[in-house]
Amino acid sequence: MYKDVPDSIHVAVTLACGSAKARDLLVTPRGLTSWLATEAEFTAQVGSSIRLKLAGGDEIEGSIEGFDAAYGIAYSFVHEGVRRAFGTTVARWSWEGLSPDYALVTLTHTGHGQGDAWQRAYQYHLELWSSSLRNLASVVNEGRDLRRLPAGSP
Repeated sequence: MYKDVPDSIHVAVTLACGSAKARDLLVTPRGLTSWLATEAEFTAQVGSSIRLKLAGGDEIEGSIEGFDAAYGIAYSFVHEGVRRAFGTTVARWSWEGLSPDYALVTLTHTGHGQGDAWQRAYQYHLELWSSSLRNLASVVNEGRDLRRLPAGSP
């Protein structure tokens, strides 16, 4: 059972695909650009760097903190331009096969602190991840990308 961690975000979505495809959507640049980022640079190896450019223009940078191909990936990150205000947080993704045709994808985002800047960061991340997981489900389950992508994006 999941127990809330103070100042953490926990969201999940069920996808109409097997766990291997769910994993690839979360740990490959091609997978991430299909639903979350317009650009993704990283290798799913502990210690490697990660850089994602989101559809709205925000960039996040960090490093891979953990990776298990059967279970999940974790990376620390900061948002470009707001490092001092928001600091570093950790996003942990997991995938679980519910059946051969369905997978549960879960995100737990921890490391938010206290104060006004952190509350804004928490709210931003909650909105970002909620809408992103809705888009992930739409891309996989319905074949529709709900993002408003800049011209020339994938």
